[in-house]
Amino acid sequence: MIARNIDLKVPLVYNCGGYESLETLKLLDGIFDIYMPDMKYGSDEMALKYSKAHVYVEHCQKALREMHRQVGDLKIEKGLAISGLLVRHLVLPCGIASTPSTVKFLRGLSKDTYLNVMAQYHPTHKAGE
Repeated sequence: MIARNIDLKVPLVYNCGGYESLETLKLLDGIFDIYMPDMKYGSDEMALKYSKAHVYVEHCQKALREMHRQVGDLKIEKGLAISGLLVRHLVLPCGIASTPSTVKFLRGLSKDTYLNVMAQYHPTHKAGE
């Protein structure tokens, strides 16, 4: 808020997990220029198994709809994001992230939704073996 009070023209970014409550998001309405949530799973079964997140898909979809309502599609000027929604999705092995259903939801949210598909998953828990 200090940046806005001195007229600094820097977009405020809310970098989050995508599992925020609607009540929290409604309190943030008008504060952030860019929402940058994760959409980790397109399947409740996988979300529960790997992240212990209950009813993940519905909860995340509601949160992303609210974020999109507040800031709309991502707007870029001179190569820089100035406002809007940018969703991140990590592709996981064996279809764990349910990427097709995630993409289908985002396409229904807006055909202009920006999606950062991340492929940097690199398991090292058995490297010593």
